[in-house]
Amino acid sequence: MRKLIVIFLLFASCVNPYDFRQDDSPGYLVVEGYISNKAGDSETRLSRSGTFQNNIYDQVANAEVVVIENETIEHPWVYHGDGLYKPELEDFIAIKESIYYLKIILAGQVYESEPVQMPNSLDIDSLSFESVNFNQNVDPVENLRLTLNITTSIDEDASRYYMYTFEETWLAWAPYSQNKTIKPIFIYDGKTLKNLEFETTYYENITYCWPNNKVSGINMQTSEGLSRNQILNLPIFSLSFESAKLLHTYSVLVNQYAVSREVHHFFNMLKEFSESSGYLYDIQPGFIEGNIHNKSDPDEFVIGTFYAATHSSSRKYKDYSDLSLEEKYIVLRYRPKCEYIQHTYPNITDENSLPDSDLTEALEFLRDSLLTGKGLQIADYYVMVGEGGDMAVDLTKAHCIRCSGTNEKPSWWDVPLPFE
Repeated sequence: MRKLIVIFLLFASCVNPYDFRQDDSPGYLVVEGYISNKAGDSETRLSRSGTFQNNIYDQVANAEVVVIENETIEHPWVYHGDGLYKPELEDFIAIKESIYYLKIILAGQVYESEPVQMPNSLDIDSLSFESVNFNQNVDPVENLRLTLNITTSIDEDASRYYMYTFEETWLAWAPYSQNKTIKPIFIYDGKTLKNLEFETTYYENITYCWPNNKVSGINMQTSEGLSRNQILNLPIFSLSFESAKLLHTYSVLVNQYAVSREVHHFFNMLKEFSESSGYLYDIQPGFIEGNIHNKSDPDEFVIGTFYAATHSSSRKYKDYSDLSLEEKYIVLRYRPKCEYIQHTYPNITDENSLPDSDLTEALEFLRDSLLTGKGLQIADYYVMVGEGGDMAVDLTKAHCIRCSGTNEKPSWWDVPLPFE
């Protein structure tokens, strides 16, 4: 318990400490909710905890959830499955002038949060990429990583407490794609392979795409203790150069949430006592009591918090052409390999011109190569020039002929394609 004592001594003089419990009693209500000034970015998740040792949750699907504004205006929330509730009005946004609290009616019990209000926020002035060598864990070898640094405006009236989440998008390219997929159809006579046909499907675009990744976890930052309220050239995110994400154009969207001091310390405490990375929706059972209370039964322990966050965002691109020679070398060294493997089999026009066993052996070899080739697919097939006119089938990895991700260019993607 030494860690617990240290943290409470540290926070006791500046914020109201959250209650910490290690309890084997299952069934605590877990509330994970927030509102923001961005439409579609407000939600609440409800679940029931398991025991302290057994991190299992039962999602709550039958609650009545409402956010009350200035004690009079009710904003009903509706269930979306998986314990998730969102505002009934999709364009709901929270405003700085109002005070909000969350109300939950569940199994005859009424739960309410403490009042929350939107804090003022620093503006994101700039984002910049920087190559940094650092040691990971206790590894004595330095690894080169691409870090993302943030600089904000200066505003003494704004919050000093921030959370960051990140969404990655990058251009991927299938170099051997012909915007078609070829499915082999093996023809059998009983258990004996007799011939091979091909089923070809054509697409408008499977050559390039934009995979997307929402980075798990949150990054907590503060300007507390600084002479002025500004975040200046602070690293908030990093990416290994040993990644195919940097082969063409890479983009990261930074979501900044200004929160209160209490919320900031809540999530910091959560990260201290949880094996998770402090992810926004990954509160561990039996740990921290937040600002949600049972109005019907004040003695009931409730886990979680409801808060207001002022959202802002900014996007930064990094193109392969902007990398140094050393960085390009690392990226290329770890790029997915694309090589052709060619199989041939006799192109039979006269059934009596070749014994069936020769054709069967060639087809079985092709079939087994597809089955055991760790993702090999047919890139193309054709009749070879020359005597005999054997059929050639080119095999390669799936990612070399078909891009995996959304094939529709995002509306905000304003970087030209490298092959346009």
